[in-house]
Amino acid sequence: MYDDYSEDEWYHKKEQWARHVPKPSPHEQYGRRTTEYLNPEVHYTSGLHRSKSQGHGVVPNVTIYNTTRMDNESNPNVRTTTEQKSREPSADGRGRTRQMPGEWGLEDDIEELRLQVTRERLARSRSRGEYHHHHDHSPDRSYEDKLKLSLAEQKLREAEAKIEAERREQEAERREEITRRKLELKYIKDRQEREDEEDRIKRAEERLRMDWDLKREREDRARELQLRDEESKRERILADSKAKAAREQRERKEERERILAEMDREKREADAEHKRIVDENTAKLEKEARKREDAARAREEDAKRIIMEAQVKREKAEREAKAAQQAAVDAYNKKKAQEEKEAAEERDRIIYEYERKKVLDAEKAKKAREELLLQMKLEEERQKQRDKEEYEAFQRKQAEKQAAEKAKHDREEKELEETMRKRLAQFGFQENQIQAMVHPEQQKKLEQQVGLTPHNPLRIAPQPTYAKIRREYLDTETLHYYDIPYENDVDPNYIIVLREMSQKETDILFEHTRRLRSNHGDRLFIEADGRDRRGKKEYAFVRRKSRSRSRSEVHRPAKNMTLGEMLFR
Repeated sequence: MYDDYSEDEWYHKKEQWARHVPKPSPHEQYGRRTTEYLNPEVHYTSGLHRSKSQGHGVVPNVTIYNTTRMDNESNPNVRTTTEQKSREPSADGRGRTRQMPGEWGLEDDIEELRLQVTRERLARSRSRGEYHHHHDHSPDRSYEDKLKLSLAEQKLREAEAKIEAERREQEAERREEITRRKLELKYIKDRQEREDEEDRIKRAEERLRMDWDLKREREDRARELQLRDEESKRERILADSKAKAAREQRERKEERERILAEMDREKREADAEHKRIVDENTAKLEKEARKREDAARAREEDAKRIIMEAQVKREKAEREAKAAQQAAVDAYNKKKAQEEKEAAEERDRIIYEYERKKVLDAEKAKKAREELLLQMKLEEERQKQRDKEEYEAFQRKQAEKQAAEKAKHDREEKELEETMRKRLAQFGFQENQIQAMVHPEQQKKLEQQVGLTPHNPLRIAPQPTYAKIRREYLDTETLHYYDIPYENDVDPNYIIVLREMSQKETDILFEHTRRLRSNHGDRLFIEADGRDRRGKKEYAFVRRKSRSRSRSEVHRPAKNMTLGEMLFR
């Protein structure tokens, strides 16, 4: 790991540097050269040769300041660019900087030329004049040095121009690479933004649909709860009305039973009173009758005594006795009859009074009962009318409330539908798609209309009609035999024939199936060599030979009937 981070270009714990040191130039041969015998007129001297009084010049102390950047630039194995720390796309590309072939060699040559020019300048600065002590005949070398210097500077300028051209070319390539990467990043960014926008639109649609479904579900739940509350309230009102009616009916029944009980009690009391009166009258009459009997018995005893006395005195006064006896008997009988008549009249009067009182009481009770029943009936009708008015008022109030809620719900539905239509239209949906999304129940109608949906495109030619036939009438071997395409229906008992067929062709297929299933029968269909005038294959009926035929019939040639002849004869 890195111990310390500084502002240098490289962050390494252990640094190994390799500096490229150019090859030193060969030393100049001071004094007389080896070519002086070939050209004795030209002698070269160097600025290092001084006069004896000055002595040899001191070697200059040249201090070279080597930085990390200079060492890195001198080393071909080390990158010379600073790593980028920001997140923006780098213009240098990835990895190490690409170098042109021979770039390090050019830099070495430039460095060598620079060192040579510097050395020449130092040599000129050391020489204070021409050295004529030993070589007075040596020519001035300033022109040759200027020429070399100009050549070196020209080479340096050419090398720098070449490096500048290569740098510009690299810069152009780098810019092209940056532009290409920017375009790629922009395309990727645009595609990502487009995908994000599509995902956002899909999420918005899904969220809108979920909000719509949730709102509808909440409204349905609230409507169900409200209907349930209203139903429970209605049931509670009906239950209260029924309970109230039952309570009033029970009270009326109890009142009626109480009245009937009082009437029964009064009747029993009246009967008991009547019975008591009858018994009292009967006892009184019996007492009077007993008194009369006792009186009669007493009178009879008196009469017997008188008769006995009269018998004694009969002789004296038989007529008087008989007359008196007869008068007494007549008087007794008359008195007895009168008393019995009075007793009967009194009994009849008492019974008549009792019966009349009983009838009057019954009429009064009947009239009171009828008045009570009429009052109860009127009260019941008034109660029913009040219940009816209350129920009608409740229904009217509920109808007004439901109408207001329905109007509010329709208004909210319409506003929500307009909002959804606007948003879906902004998302790029068509009107029929918006209609199908807003009203799913109309999707089937839209699908049935031709040209409104991809599932039901507009057809120029009429759509063919294929027959669906039961398997018991048509076998697949017959379809294979006649090379007719077909497909199995959803119902395994049916086959869909993928060709429009006439009634005659259908009858022929049915006949072939019937003969196949009846052990091929006496005739078979075979394929003829020719074709009909429409280019279709022709088939013929072939009857098997029967053993019971005569010899003349056997040798008679059979006439084959083709399918085309059967259809077009």
